[in-house]
Amino acid sequence: MRDSASAVVVVLALASVASGAGPAEKCAAAKLRAAAQKTSGLLECHARALQAPTSLESACTTRVRAKFVAKWERIESRGGCAVNGDGDDVEARIDAFVAYLVDAVPATTTTTTMTTTPATCPPTTALYCGQSGCGFGALCPAGMTCDMSTCACVGPTVACGSISGNLCRWGTCPPGMTCGTDPTSTACPPACACH
Repeated sequence: MRDSASAVVVVLALASVASGAGPAEKCAAAKLRAAAQKTSGLLECHARALQAPTSLESACTTRVRAKFVAKWERIESRGGCAVNGDGDDVEARIDAFVAYLVDAVPATTTTTTMTTTPATCPPTTALYCGQSGCGFGALCPAGMTCDMSTCACVGPTVACGSISGNLCRWGTCPPGMTCGTDPTSTACPPACACH
Protein backbone atom coordinates (compact mmCIF):
# COMPACT_ATOMS: atom_id res chain seq x y z
CA MET A 1 0.00 0.00 0.00
CA ARG A 2 2.87 2.31 0.85
CA ASP A 3 4.41 1.80 -2.65
CA SER A 4 1.07 2.64 -4.26
CA ALA A 5 0.83 5.86 -2.29
CA SER A 6 4.40 6.80 -3.30
CA ALA A 7 3.60 6.13 -6.94
CA VAL A 8 0.50 8.34 -6.77
CA VAL A 9 2.54 11.17 -5.20
CA VAL A 10 5.18 10.88 -7.96
CA VAL A 11 2.52 10.89 -10.70
CA LEU A 12 0.78 13.92 -9.18
CA ALA A 13 4.13 15.75 -8.86
CA LEU A 14 4.98 15.02 -12.49
CA ALA A 15 1.53 16.12 -13.62
CA SER A 16 1.90 19.43 -11.81
CA VAL A 17 5.34 20.01 -13.37
CA ALA A 18 4.03 19.11 -16.84
CA SER A 19 1.04 21.39 -16.49
CA GLY A 20 3.40 24.25 -15.50
CA ALA A 21 5.28 24.03 -18.79
CA GLY A 22 4.65 26.91 -21.13
CA PRO A 23 3.77 26.65 -24.83
CA ALA A 24 7.42 26.97 -25.95
CA GLU A 25 8.52 24.13 -23.67
CA LYS A 26 5.63 21.92 -24.78
CA CYS A 27 6.47 22.62 -28.44
CA ALA A 28 10.18 21.87 -27.90
CA ALA A 29 9.31 18.61 -26.14
CA ALA A 30 7.01 17.58 -28.99
CA LYS A 31 9.71 18.42 -31.55
CA LEU A 32 12.28 16.32 -29.65
CA ARG A 33 9.85 13.39 -29.58
CA ALA A 34 9.29 13.75 -33.34
CA ALA A 35 13.07 13.83 -33.93
CA ALA A 36 13.51 10.71 -31.77
CA GLN A 37 10.78 8.89 -33.71
CA LYS A 38 12.36 9.78 -37.06
CA THR A 39 15.81 8.67 -35.86
CA SER A 40 14.40 5.39 -34.58
CA GLY A 41 12.38 4.84 -37.76
CA LEU A 42 15.35 5.39 -40.08
CA LEU A 43 17.56 3.08 -38.03
CA GLU A 44 14.81 0.44 -38.17
CA CYS A 45 14.70 0.81 -41.99
CA HIS A 46 18.46 0.22 -42.14
CA ALA A 47 18.23 -2.77 -39.78
CA ARG A 48 15.47 -4.36 -41.87
CA ALA A 49 17.47 -3.82 -45.06
CA LEU A 50 20.40 -5.73 -43.54
CA GLN A 51 18.17 -8.71 -42.81
CA ALA A 52 16.42 -8.73 -46.18
CA PRO A 53 18.06 -9.84 -49.43
CA THR A 54 17.39 -6.41 -50.99
CA SER A 55 19.02 -3.05 -50.47
CA LEU A 56 17.62 -0.29 -48.26
CA GLU A 57 13.92 -0.05 -48.98
CA SER A 58 13.22 3.47 -50.18
CA ALA A 59 9.54 3.08 -49.34
CA CYS A 60 10.49 2.58 -45.69
CA THR A 61 12.68 5.70 -45.50
CA THR A 62 10.17 7.72 -47.54
CA ARG A 63 7.40 6.74 -45.12
CA VAL A 64 9.51 7.71 -42.08
CA ARG A 65 10.45 11.07 -43.64
CA ALA A 66 6.83 11.83 -44.60
CA LYS A 67 5.62 11.08 -41.06
CA PHE A 68 8.30 13.37 -39.63
CA VAL A 69 7.40 16.28 -41.94
CA ALA A 70 3.67 15.89 -41.21
CA LYS A 71 4.24 15.67 -37.45
CA TRP A 72 6.57 18.70 -37.50
CA GLU A 73 3.99 20.77 -39.41
CA ARG A 74 1.26 19.72 -36.94
CA ILE A 75 3.42 20.72 -33.97
CA GLU A 76 4.22 24.14 -35.42
CA SER A 77 0.62 24.75 -36.51
CA ARG A 78 -0.47 24.57 -32.86
CA GLY A 79 1.58 27.72 -32.18
CA GLY A 80 3.64 28.63 -29.16
CA CYS A 81 6.98 27.39 -30.54
CA ALA A 82 10.05 29.49 -29.75
CA VAL A 83 11.32 28.80 -33.30
CA ASN A 84 9.29 27.92 -36.40
CA GLY A 85 10.58 26.59 -39.71
CA ASP A 86 13.50 24.65 -38.22
CA GLY A 87 12.33 21.26 -39.49
CA ASP A 88 14.79 21.10 -42.41
CA ASP A 89 17.74 21.86 -40.13
CA VAL A 90 16.69 19.24 -37.58
CA GLU A 91 16.00 16.71 -40.35
CA ALA A 92 19.48 17.25 -41.85
CA ARG A 93 21.05 16.69 -38.43
CA ILE A 94 19.06 13.49 -37.94
CA ASP A 95 20.05 12.22 -41.40
CA ALA A 96 23.75 12.96 -40.71
CA PHE A 97 23.53 11.25 -37.31
CA VAL A 98 21.84 8.14 -38.75
CA ALA A 99 24.41 7.96 -41.57
CA TYR A 100 27.19 8.24 -39.00
CA LEU A 101 25.71 5.41 -36.90
CA VAL A 102 25.15 3.18 -39.94
CA ASP A 103 28.79 3.73 -40.98
CA ALA A 104 29.96 2.96 -37.44
CA VAL A 105 28.23 -0.44 -37.44
CA PRO A 106 29.42 -2.25 -40.58
CA ALA A 107 27.52 -5.33 -41.70
CA THR A 108 30.54 -7.00 -43.32
CA THR A 109 34.13 -7.46 -42.30
CA THR A 110 36.75 -5.47 -44.11
CA THR A 111 40.50 -5.36 -44.19
CA THR A 112 41.88 -1.95 -43.41
CA THR A 113 45.40 -0.68 -43.85
CA MET A 114 46.24 1.90 -41.24
CA THR A 115 49.09 4.35 -40.93
CA THR A 116 50.24 5.11 -37.45
CA THR A 117 49.92 8.57 -36.05
CA PRO A 118 51.56 9.72 -32.83
CA ALA A 119 50.01 8.14 -29.74
CA THR A 120 49.34 11.59 -28.30
CA CYS A 121 46.61 12.28 -30.90
CA PRO A 122 43.16 12.10 -29.29
CA PRO A 123 40.51 10.19 -31.27
CA THR A 124 38.36 12.40 -33.48
CA THR A 125 34.58 12.34 -33.29
CA ALA A 126 33.92 15.05 -35.86
CA LEU A 127 31.78 14.50 -38.94
CA TYR A 128 33.83 15.18 -42.07
CA CYS A 129 31.93 16.05 -45.25
CA GLY A 130 32.03 13.21 -47.76
CA GLN A 131 33.78 10.85 -45.36
CA SER A 132 31.67 10.38 -42.25
CA GLY A 133 28.88 12.86 -42.65
CA CYS A 134 27.07 15.23 -44.91
CA GLY A 135 25.06 18.37 -44.37
CA PHE A 136 24.77 20.64 -41.38
CA GLY A 137 27.77 20.46 -39.10
CA ALA A 138 29.93 18.34 -41.44
CA LEU A 139 33.46 19.73 -41.56
CA CYS A 140 35.22 21.12 -44.64
CA PRO A 141 38.45 23.14 -45.00
CA ALA A 142 38.19 26.83 -44.10
CA GLY A 143 36.31 28.76 -46.78
CA MET A 144 34.48 25.66 -48.09
CA THR A 145 31.01 24.34 -47.16
CA CYS A 146 29.46 20.88 -47.30
CA ASP A 147 27.01 20.58 -50.21
CA MET A 148 24.23 18.22 -49.06
CA SER A 149 23.22 17.25 -52.60
CA THR A 150 26.69 15.91 -53.50
CA CYS A 151 28.11 15.36 -50.02
CA ALA A 152 31.25 17.21 -51.09
CA CYS A 153 33.08 20.29 -49.89
CA VAL A 154 32.57 23.18 -52.30
CA GLY A 155 34.16 26.59 -52.51
CA PRO A 156 37.56 28.07 -53.30
CA THR A 157 40.39 25.55 -53.70
CA VAL A 158 42.68 24.96 -50.73
CA ALA A 159 46.41 24.19 -51.02
CA CYS A 160 47.25 20.72 -49.75
CA GLY A 161 49.95 21.91 -47.34
CA SER A 162 47.57 24.30 -45.56
CA ILE A 163 45.20 21.62 -44.20
CA SER A 164 45.51 18.51 -42.05
CA GLY A 165 43.98 15.19 -41.04
CA ASN A 166 40.70 14.07 -42.60
CA LEU A 167 40.51 17.24 -44.68
CA CYS A 168 43.44 16.16 -46.94
CA ARG A 169 41.05 14.80 -49.56
CA TRP A 170 39.99 18.36 -50.41
CA GLY A 171 43.51 19.78 -50.86
CA THR A 172 44.87 20.67 -54.31
CA CYS A 173 48.27 19.58 -55.66
CA PRO A 174 50.22 19.98 -58.90
CA PRO A 175 49.04 17.74 -61.78
CA GLY A 176 49.90 14.06 -61.28
CA MET A 177 50.00 14.34 -57.48
CA THR A 178 47.35 13.77 -54.82
CA CYS A 179 46.90 15.29 -51.40
CA GLY A 180 47.18 12.89 -48.47
CA THR A 181 48.50 12.63 -44.93
CA ASP A 182 52.19 13.30 -44.59
CA PRO A 183 53.74 10.10 -43.13
CA THR A 184 56.57 12.13 -41.57
CA SER A 185 54.22 14.54 -39.77
CA THR A 186 54.27 14.49 -35.98
CA ALA A 187 51.37 16.96 -35.68
CA CYS A 188 47.92 16.06 -34.38
CA PRO A 189 46.09 15.65 -36.68
CA PRO A 190 48.86 14.87 -39.20
CA ALA A 191 49.64 17.52 -41.80
CA CYS A 192 48.74 16.99 -45.46
CA ALA A 193 51.30 16.79 -48.26
CA CYS A 194 51.28 16.20 -52.02
CA HIS A 195 52.42 12.69 -53.04
